[in-house]
Amino acid sequence: MVLDIFILLCLLVLTPQTVIAVDKGNFKTCSQSNFCQRNRNLPEGEPRYHVFPSSVTPEPDKGILSFHIKDNNGVTLFAVLQTLQQGILRFSLKEFHPVPTHERFSPSEFSLDNEPTKLPFKVLSQSDTQIYIQNGEIQAQIEFSPFQLSALREGQPFVVINKRNLMNFEPFMSKDDWNASGVDVEGTWEENFKSHRDSNPFGPSSIGIDVRFLGAKHLYGLPEHSDGLSLSDTKSDGGDPYRLYNLDVFEYEVNNRMALYGAVPLVYSIGANGSNGFFWLNAAETWVDVQKVSDGGDSVVGSLLNSVFNSGGSSYIDTHWMSETGLLDFFILPGPTPSSVSEQYSQLTGVTPLPALWSLGYHQCRWNYKDQEDVAQVDANLEANLIPYDAIWLDIEHTDGKKYFTWDANKFPDSIAMLDKLAERNHKLVVIIDPHIKREDNYRIYKELKERGYLVKSSDGSSDYEGACWPGGSSWPDFLSQEVRQYWSECYLVENYSGSTSNLHVWNDMNEPSVFTGPEVTMHKDAVHMGGWEHRDIHNLYGLLVTLGTYEGLLMRSKHQERPFILTRSVFPGSQRYSAVWTGDNEASWGHLKIVVPMVLQMGLGGIPFVGSDVGGFFKHPSPELLVRWYQVGAYSPFFRQHAHIDTPRREPWLFGEDNLRIIRDAITDRYQLLPYWYTLFYLHTQSGAPVVRPLWYEFPEDYNTWDMYEQAMVGSAIMISPVTEIGQASQEVYFPDEDSIWYDKKSFVRFTGGETRSVSTPLDKIPVFLRGGSVIPFRMRVRRSSNPNPDDPFTLYVVLDGKQEASGCLYWDDGHSFSYKDGNYLIREFSYKNGEFSSAAGATSGGFSTKSWIERILVIGLKGKPIKVALSSSGDELFTKWDLDSKTLEIRKPVENIKTDVKIRFSF
Repeated sequence: MVLDIFILLCLLVLTPQTVIAVDKGNFKTCSQSNFCQRNRNLPEGEPRYHVFPSSVTPEPDKGILSFHIKDNNGVTLFAVLQTLQQGILRFSLKEFHPVPTHERFSPSEFSLDNEPTKLPFKVLSQSDTQIYIQNGEIQAQIEFSPFQLSALREGQPFVVINKRNLMNFEPFMSKDDWNASGVDVEGTWEENFKSHRDSNPFGPSSIGIDVRFLGAKHLYGLPEHSDGLSLSDTKSDGGDPYRLYNLDVFEYEVNNRMALYGAVPLVYSIGANGSNGFFWLNAAETWVDVQKVSDGGDSVVGSLLNSVFNSGGSSYIDTHWMSETGLLDFFILPGPTPSSVSEQYSQLTGVTPLPALWSLGYHQCRWNYKDQEDVAQVDANLEANLIPYDAIWLDIEHTDGKKYFTWDANKFPDSIAMLDKLAERNHKLVVIIDPHIKREDNYRIYKELKERGYLVKSSDGSSDYEGACWPGGSSWPDFLSQEVRQYWSECYLVENYSGSTSNLHVWNDMNEPSVFTGPEVTMHKDAVHMGGWEHRDIHNLYGLLVTLGTYEGLLMRSKHQERPFILTRSVFPGSQRYSAVWTGDNEASWGHLKIVVPMVLQMGLGGIPFVGSDVGGFFKHPSPELLVRWYQVGAYSPFFRQHAHIDTPRREPWLFGEDNLRIIRDAITDRYQLLPYWYTLFYLHTQSGAPVVRPLWYEFPEDYNTWDMYEQAMVGSAIMISPVTEIGQASQEVYFPDEDSIWYDKKSFVRFTGGETRSVSTPLDKIPVFLRGGSVIPFRMRVRRSSNPNPDDPFTLYVVLDGKQEASGCLYWDDGHSFSYKDGNYLIREFSYKNGEFSSAAGATSGGFSTKSWIERILVIGLKGKPIKVALSSSGDELFTKWDLDSKTLEIRKPVENIKTDVKIRFSF
């Protein structure tokens, strides 16, 4: 206890001058995690699990195939294979006779958007050794002895489960029975780490499975890690597996497989079998080993085939999934393209609902804007320097003694006036609300949570769990309980949250949960939640539960009229339905800037598209060059916020000289001009689950040159970015994917041919952004002081032609803040250029949104020559145009009086 108090005092007084890089000694390695070691040390290839042929019970009409599995010790398990929509296969395994006092926890209720739809299957063959079934275009084969599950397309396997016989299921049993099984008891029924003891009262209950991706060349996913995009081979390099265990890791290292704030146990493969996915649904601590293998790749013929086709030849990637406890439950996502994998995953866990337009703008944040006058001054300076923005943020110092849902009356004497003043200029305020609750009896929130029994309990199951966080001694609401989440939701009502208005929005930080005096800076695993579940069962789910309660509260506050905005640090599958996320406590360094793009891409692939980094780095102080380059990356990240530690020098855009201010302003302006495109991309995400910012290989899976690229990215399907992430970089090599594509520099319209790498000039004021030929991209060029002070502003369309002189695209638009779009109050416009004619028409599902906005300008890029005449097809009326010979662009001015007007424009050559 003395040591814990000392650590707490150190943490509470740390400044950037005393903080060192993350102390990895505070966090476990696999060798310090007993269940990881047990599973990782299993003998490979030794058959351990067998199916009872007589127990195999197909129910084709119900989409369920059940059977019993027995291990070599005689333990019987109950298995279910479900055939789901889009060829998805779901497999689950549990004790045949579960222990009455402690069943297996499943996070399905919270992670899955709905109960997945089961589809009928056909039994193709069945014998005493195997069963073979068909689910749409996908087949599944179960071999009985030893147990093995294969997913096949056209009879060819692409994913094989338990090929290496590493499946492991530790059933709940007594300590005596466990000892009799021949496994050492030490470290299984209790485990020590540094000064902390985990009592593990129910004993070992880990689960594991090996998964082989046949034909795979690369594997991606497992957010959140500060690693490259393509997952490393954890077996060959002698390091640890990837760890999924939500932790508060400040100033984390880059290129590291340590666990961070989020855990999304989902991977994509790419290779000879296209793209497939695997989703492991478990909320406990999880480790994942990755091993890349190429059979025959060392032979002359194999090497030649791989070098010519890069298909992977007979390559495959083995993975080994290990969780401390919980239900063994996973999904095979058959693809066969990256976009179909993301769609299949979104069918299971849901999508990010259409965000409020303002939340896609620029956010100005700091720990902390010190008082009400400071907020007013920052707002005034943003206005005076012509910097558009949508929200100012307040960190923990705005509260009364770090008691959430309160205000420091000396620093913020009239918070409502402050909120109303911001609202007058179409700006929002976002404040932090963390889940650690100060243990102070005169603090209403704590008093009510305590009296109602709503707090997480210690391992004894009766006393409230106590740890330390920013307020000092703290306790944590038990968000696993719907009753507790309901209470939390009601805290956000204006009548309960004194000093708040509807213009206040929410940031849920420290929700891993972060416990300064806990093991690995988090909650003890043997803490108890309602229903008797241990924290070890639900740990990675906790942050999602916090945001679920907050989301419901903001809906209640507006009577379900306004779209909530929440930022979270801790995520799990399903978090995307409630919140945006940022990549945590990074530092102002070029290495951390370089890792932004792959971390954003990881999250997008994990079904969480609304993501960004702390622009400029949270810790330390960026040089002007680093800050400028970070703004350029942030402007093309889905979530765009500058944020900094309390003891760093102020870094608002106007503090770095006029030249840097101009460049930063230009980057922010770029963001606002493209808001119609960003908004449309988020709409398209709601329809298919596609990431908003995506890897090159996601768009170009057949271009193998893109498979290991992560420094470039696609914003939607029409824009490619190649950010500058090196100091003093005056030029850089840019790869233009797909040899059939044409690309154009966004500013100069210089043309590039796909399939080539070109050197591109990158002076400090240059954001390397390229437009893909074949696209129509909507802009709003009249940049205001926020996202939507004038809803009737006009649109500009960039018609970017491909080699066939064609282009297409769309615009989604609505009021930007309410749910009225669900009642048809929206519009979708489909744009195309083909055979010398441009058309704008209502989309097939376009609603009835009313607007006075018009098309102010159409810029056609990539025409082979100047047209003789440009006129409305319906009337023949000629339109005013301006031709630029150098860039071969044609500007058409004021061609359409209302964006909703169907129109065709004929180009005569």
